[in-house]
Amino acid sequence: MNLDPELDHSPLGTDAEPDDPRIPVQAVIIAAMAPEIEPFVERSEEQGEAFQVGGALMRTAALRDHDVVLVHSGIGTVNAASAAVAALHRYLPDWVISVGSAGGIRGKVGIGDVAVSTSLRYSTADAVGFGYDMGQIPGMPASFSSDAAARSAVQGAEGVVAGPFASGDVFVQGPLLDAVLANFPDVIAVDMESTAIAQVCHSYGVGFVSVRGISDLCGPAAAEEHEQRVGNVSERAADIVVALLDG
Repeated sequence: MNLDPELDHSPLGTDAEPDDPRIPVQAVIIAAMAPEIEPFVERSEEQGEAFQVGGALMRTAALRDHDVVLVHSGIGTVNAASAAVAALHRYLPDWVISVGSAGGIRGKVGIGDVAVSTSLRYSTADAVGFGYDMGQIPGMPASFSSDAAARSAVQGAEGVVAGPFASGDVFVQGPLLDAVLANFPDVIAVDMESTAIAQVCHSYGVGFVSVRGISDLCGPAAAEEHEQRVGNVSERAADIVVALLDG
């Protein structure tokens, strides 16, 4: 059963028309938290004045001669999606990159590794009763694919692990991990923003990838471990994003 039969969810596309007012950039880089976007601010040679759109803070920057937009979105799927839409109405990027930290799955990644998304689903979306896959939003694909060129630019780098992500408005720790793995046994990382940004990028026809440093392994003390390591692992993720842009 199609719960949303009247809406056309085909990508809107981002090919610039002659009168397209959007500004071309190489990437829109979105982070939920200040410690996750700060490594990019520090690495920037030049920065525009920061401005606020809704709950998001944006600024243009030159990052190793790459024109980028740095976005501090706030935490969670709605903040992330809102920020992505606002950015895509102002800028015309080659890629949108979700950055920062994530929880990793023991045995697939280690603390300090950088996880790069191959595909993304929602960890708590459930319309299975209507014939959809677990993690699938009605009218959307069963999963969202990351940009192949972005993935290939960093795969093989030391400490980089590529694989499926799951996202939702839940900080996954302790017993909460069991439900995620029961539905998505192949995931390597979980966060609260990446899939929402991927959905927006799918609708706009823009390449997307998530690059996240692993701060914890979703154990009972994951929240404390995340707070201790978010800055360090976000620095590592920033290194990989710079390599991606250079690649």
